[in-house]
Amino acid sequence: MQCLVFADGDDHVIKIYEQSAGLENLNRLMQFYASLDQSSVAFSLPEIIAIGKAKSHILVREKRLYGISPTLDNLNQFSSNELTIFFRNYVDVLFQIQNIKTNFLEPGEPLDQTGDFIRYSYYGSWQSLLISNVLHKQAISGSLFLPYVPDLKNIVDRIVENIPLLPYDKNDLIHGDFYPANTLMDQNFNITAVLDFGTYTLVGDPIYDIALGWIFADMYQNVKPLQAVDFVGDLIRERLSVEEFRRMKLYILIYSLLSADIYCDPDAPDGHFQWAMNNLNNKDFREVL
Repeated sequence: MQCLVFADGDDHVIKIYEQSAGLENLNRLMQFYASLDQSSVAFSLPEIIAIGKAKSHILVREKRLYGISPTLDNLNQFSSNELTIFFRNYVDVLFQIQNIKTNFLEPGEPLDQTGDFIRYSYYGSWQSLLISNVLHKQAISGSLFLPYVPDLKNIVDRIVENIPLLPYDKNDLIHGDFYPANTLMDQNFNITAVLDFGTYTLVGDPIYDIALGWIFADMYQNVKPLQAVDFVGDLIRERLSVEEFRRMKLYILIYSLLSADIYCDPDAPDGHFQWAMNNLNNKDFREVL
């Protein structure tokens, strides 16, 4: 959700949202943040202190999180060695997110209630959430995707066949949008905070989050001093079994299908849409089907 941010002393910030952000959804986010047990991780998490209304805007007071934002511009100023240090720490934190405990979400329940990404419902299981939304996305957006992925029906059918084979006992926290700009770091490139849980946050298989953290490391290959996706992929591969790494590829196909048109004008597909279509056509990802 887009907002304006202003410092409120040393310890807090004020965020100003349009009414479209939704008071109910922000209150839900506040309750979610309050439920997080971060005792097992070394980095900070957001905390909403208070929410109020002012004319046509919503005001949110949050705990101030300190650190440097590793934006694309900042990353491109790093040396290759500095990027190596940062992305090693990035992967460490990516694997720690699943250790953050919450009792706020039920199995198969998305955090966001707007339905912008996942339709809000109590699905009962991770697998049911995925199958329901993959089929729904095919029904509402299949005609948009078909010119770019001619065998879309076959791909969706194979994805749906594979989802029941995923682990049933995983209900860990999934950030869903973990990438460099959703973190803060210190001067030694240690990650000090993870930001912006919300639209994509779920509970389920943490391999899904790890898959997205891999592919989001540099979605459009804009980090020049280092092949970030390859480097991060190699670090992740060292920590996963062959089956888990294979599962990551299935999750990239699922995410690409679900998110392809979330930002775009159907008459003018954007960079994310093209990225998602390329993933759906990627032979290396498809080999898991």
